[in-house]
Amino acid sequence: MQLEMHGMPGREYACDESLVCLAASYGDAQALALLYSFGANLNETQMQGLTKESSLETSASFGHVDVVDFLLQHGAYWGRALHYAAKGGHERIVELLLADGASPLVRVDGNSPLRLAVMASHSKVTERLLRAGARLEDSLHVGL
Repeated sequence: MQLEMHGMPGREYACDESLVCLAASYGDAQALALLYSFGANLNETQMQGLTKESSLETSASFGHVDVVDFLLQHGAYWGRALHYAAKGGHERIVELLLADGASPLVRVDGNSPLRLAVMASHSKVTERLLRAGARLEDSLHVGL
């Protein structure tokens, strides 16, 4: 795409990065709100390594509480956000996701959020997931 803005030379812009995902990864809730006010899709995804990741998953992974809160208030899909928050030990984000209805029983690639929290030694997140109904056996072995 040709970039032509006042004061900037036109040049090819080759990055396929979503602005919504970029704002989420930097924890910029104000930029995200501005993009949303202009009609941006909060459920956009972009490649992160070998998988596509949503703005909610990205912000949960980095521990950006304000961004996660904004996205949840505006209907973003949970996806793997609870798994990322549990793995990262982001207790407040785990709380927000559980309060919004995310299930601690969902498995991704055979792993539950509880298993990821236990493997990363996040005891407070582990405790919170157990109180939310996660099953102890989900932390002990990978299943289907």
